[in-house]
Amino acid sequence: MNKIKEELAKTPYTAAIGYAERKDNMSIHELSLIADEMMYKDKTHYYVSNGIERRKNVDRRKSNQ
Repeated sequence: MNKIKEELAKTPYTAAIGYAERKDNMSIHELSLIADEMMYKDKTHYYVSNGIERRKNVDRRKSNQ
């Protein structure tokens, strides 16, 4: 995971990444929920660590409706 992020940092692009490791008899659905949660944590970390207010664009669209 760190290698992917290091390579991505060399580009003008960003990506939030989530993953899950199967344990016992976990279903695909359970794995996808864990990976999705990890992705959102990664996304939140990016915004917080870069001082970006991610909700301001959403609020602007709502006020234009």
